Amino acid sequence: SAPAAPARPPGAATAGDVDLAGTYDITSSRNPGGQGSYAGNVLLSRSGDTYRIAWIIAKGAGYEGIAFLQGQTLAVGWASGGPYGAAAYRIEGDRLRGQWIASDRPGQIEAETLQGPEGLTGSYRIVEGSRSGTVAIARTGDTYAVTWTLSTGALKGVGLRSGDQLVVGWSPGQPVGVVSYAIEGRQLTGRWASLGSSQAGAETLLRR
Repeated sequence: SAPAAPARPPGAATAGDVDLAGTYDITSSRNPGGQGSYAGNVLLSRSGDTYRIAWIIAKGAGYEGIAFLQGQTLAVGWASGGPYGAAAYRIEGDRLRGQWIASDRPGQIEAETLQGPEGLTGSYRIVEGSRSGTVAIARTGDTYAVTWTLSTGALKGVGLRSGDQLVVGWSPGQPVGVVSYAIEGRQLTGRWASLGSSQAGAETLLRR
């Protein structure tokens, strides 16, 4: 008989499901708190089952990030350097089932399940996955503060919730941010935030 197909993280897209690589124009934007807008374009390139993303801003510094698909969402972590990553979880009662990626592990998606209180606030245990430890989640206005306490050290993150999904950008402590894009054909409609901020910005991209 044929060997069983390898398991993949629940909700994660397979490499052949969709390809978002290309150049996108920023068609609308809003900084957190409504403090102005910005223009430019965004480059998405494939890296295994993940993506590299680069923002080229017309007036200001650019940014780079890494991303992966969970359902119809592109989950992004971005930073100006150093190790960082992104995570996305499906909220299922007292369990958060998700995946994460790291800038020093290009192309790889790791599965992770957390268990803790319902309501997306409090202390959660990592019950499935390659990492061991706890995760603290707290609501902070439009965003969530997420802190992993692992055997290898602590990670700090900023999260955004959309329905039953939590998307987080994380790092060992340096500045990092998150974007959660909804995929709508050629258009990506996103919300974004930076570590330590309680407010979210908005950004819409259109593929050329």
